[in-house]
Amino acid sequence: MSLPTADYRYHALSATDSIRLLTLSRDESQPHGMLLSLAEAHLSDRPEFVALSYTWRLPEYADARDRSDPGEEGRTFEVACDGRLMRISENLFSFLGSALAVRGAGAKKKTTATTVSSSSSSSSSTGLTSLTAELLNGLPMWIDAFCVDQGNNSERQHQVLLMHRIYSSARNVVIWMGPSEPEADFLWIHDRFIPRLARLTREKPEFVAQHLKKDPLCLSAEVALEIGLDTCSRWTTAWPLLVRFFRRRRWFDRGWVVQEVTMADPARALVLCGTTALSWRRLAALSQFLHQSNWGVLLTRHLVYPLVAAARSGFPLSSTLDFSISAEVLLGARANTQERLLDIGDKIRQISLIRPVLTNTAGRTSVVDSAGKWHRDAETAWFMCASLLVNLLRSSQLGDNRDHLYGCLALSSRKRDGTKLQGAALLGAGLFHASSPTSFMG
Repeated sequence: MSLPTADYRYHALSATDSIRLLTLSRDESQPHGMLLSLAEAHLSDRPEFVALSYTWRLPEYADARDRSDPGEEGRTFEVACDGRLMRISENLFSFLGSALAVRGAGAKKKTTATTVSSSSSSSSSTGLTSLTAELLNGLPMWIDAFCVDQGNNSERQHQVLLMHRIYSSARNVVIWMGPSEPEADFLWIHDRFIPRLARLTREKPEFVAQHLKKDPLCLSAEVALEIGLDTCSRWTTAWPLLVRFFRRRRWFDRGWVVQEVTMADPARALVLCGTTALSWRRLAALSQFLHQSNWGVLLTRHLVYPLVAAARSGFPLSSTLDFSISAEVLLGARANTQERLLDIGDKIRQISLIRPVLTNTAGRTSVVDSAGKWHRDAETAWFMCASLLVNLLRSSQLGDNRDHLYGCLALSSRKRDGTKLQGAALLGAGLFHASSPTSFMG
């Protein structure tokens, strides 16, 4: 079937809390086998939908040694929506194809769960893929490229300020990492190794403190006896895939994901790689363990120190595992910076920290007491919150430098009553104070 020739025309949204939701179904009579349709919905009506978090550009870096490269958007695809023509990025087109594939593969497996535990067997990649299939088959989606009129600046600005409500209201948030399927060893880490660490941390904290924290490669006899020789052996060869997974994917350097995932319930966030679903909560738990145990630094040294030695000797740095960095950057960095250049999923930990910080800060938005006296602790809380957001977003990629401020201010609007204005004002002042040109543009 040929594509329609007329471009899609958006109708103005009817209310301040209005959004558009996209339905996707398979129809081989339609271009690319996709049948798309948009419909208006009101957030006050509490519609059920899935929100997508993704990057408009290609999902993976061509060379992980240069993550400052904004990357290409790839090819542009034309799809039909309500009988009209729309143009979308290659990455979004890949998601639509994977969504249809996941739905088809998961049609035979039904589940009623909507939340994801960080340790239960139900949150294995197989179970999560079935859950994702059911969600994508039964619910419409909010995807900014479709659901926001990108040619209408006024609507775009208003929808940005609604994003905290959109992502917090979504039944689930799907984080699209691109069409590449995760390697078998990475799935083993997700399905088996992380739950094993979680049980040990919960049930045997003394063992973790005395033995496991000191042995990130699981080489000691004590650790091998506790978690098994086979587990230790596989972890020793599998852990570099964690580095490759996090360094290859552009999503982790995108600025808007901070808001999108922070506003979502972590138990309802799903990571989709190709047609395989993973648990955001489980990956966040691993990231937190790597930080608290110092495993992240210790494991990174096993990668960085040989690279430093090779660079100093003039040998070319291999990019076989896609996590190498240029010799110039490596040798120009101080020792502690070298260790951070290959951070293992620390962006997940930082994003996960934002939600509890905002929750705590939002409870202290009454900046003036009943006697009209200024609460200094509330002011301090908001300035600390602003500093945390700025430090997290300053290293993220955004299409417009002003979006650093818009994203931070939208994050401050969690409370719907008048106190959010006080919090937003304080956060705005903190952002103005903290956001030097070096912070956002350097």
